[in-house]
Amino acid sequence: MFKNFVQITALFNFPIALGIIFPEVMSPKADTFVITVVLGAFLMFMGAALLWAVADIRTRAPIIVWGGLVRMMGFMERTDLETALEMLRSVVNPLEAESVIDGQIEFGWDTAGETQGIFTLQYGTDESFATPPTSVEVQGGSHRLDQALPAQTYFWRVRSGPGNSRGGLWSKTGSFLIVEKVAPVAEPSTETASTPASTPTTPPTTPPAEVQRSKVRFGAKLDGVYLPTGTVIYIDGSPNAIEIPNTLDLSVGAHHIKARYNEFVEEYTITVAADSETVHFVKFQTSE
Repeated sequence: MFKNFVQITALFNFPIALGIIFPEVMSPKADTFVITVVLGAFLMFMGAALLWAVADIRTRAPIIVWGGLVRMMGFMERTDLETALEMLRSVVNPLEAESVIDGQIEFGWDTAGETQGIFTLQYGTDESFATPPTSVEVQGGSHRLDQALPAQTYFWRVRSGPGNSRGGLWSKTGSFLIVEKVAPVAEPSTETASTPASTPTTPPTTPPAEVQRSKVRFGAKLDGVYLPTGTVIYIDGSPNAIEIPNTLDLSVGAHHIKARYNEFVEEYTITVAADSETVHFVKFQTSE
């Protein structure tokens, strides 16, 4: 009876290990790949060792005792990986997670109900975070920077727990682009130089009124699923591709939009209203 129990316990190690390793191999993450694969390999090794031990249970009993102690310690004190996975908090999609307002950013993430918990937020210009990023300890699920950032692309991530302690795993990396405002170009004066009194002068021409502009936050969805990267748009026939998600300053009125995501292309016209800040999603469909 005991021998059968050990065999069944050992056999369960293999599907559990494959269930841990396979998702990580299909979608590897720098923060968790090595520790996840090592944990899965250890479970398979322990299962194989137990199966080998039950073949001669009298002389190989220490292996079974070792396997039992490992399992007992696993129940008494969870491993670092289990603790990290429990503390990991998922991040909402990048368009909803940060908004660009005059170079200032507001971040937000899902706290899984721990609205008063402590989280560590990091942001910087290095996607791999090899260059030391700026770290901020935040209480709750949102944070707005006090200062404006220079115009360029930034990357950010968040995890549960304060920065000087063992916290959860880092979330997926989000990104945002700060676009520098372009000052309006002054129209050259059309007023002619003064002429002698006997020569009639041309009356000055009234300069055209300044074009009104509004902010439009662009995002993209494929079959209703948010696309954080890989989508570009061309505005009013311009050959310059603009990557979205992004916040653009557009003139009031109608604009022709051509959007592309891999093999998907959408073309249509949007109308920008005056004195407003709107959110617009490009919607791709894989089928009719």
